[in-house]
Amino acid sequence: MLAQVLLPLLLPILRGLWRGLQAGLRAVGLAVAAVAMSLVYGFVVGPVALGFRLLRPDPTDRGLGDLEADSYAQPSRLGRQDLRRSQRPY
Repeated sequence: MLAQVLLPLLLPILRGLWRGLQAGLRAVGLAVAAVAMSLVYGFVVGPVALGFRLLRPDPTDRGLGDLEADSYAQPSRLGRQDLRRSQRPY
């Protein structure tokens, strides 16, 4: 009998506490994620990027030859290929 009277009064209070707990824990999770990602970047991505910068100054340089040339096109190393080869590659 007492539960039928108190339960409707307690439910809105408990719902508000639950929603507040959810919001607080979401904020804590966002803060932990930001700190974790900052640590990963600082201790993993940063040193790897620095190593690439020191070891290979320009990773996009494929050695295409003269920079002043009109075209970077290079002749094929395979020679002339028959069109039927592309239709049955194996």
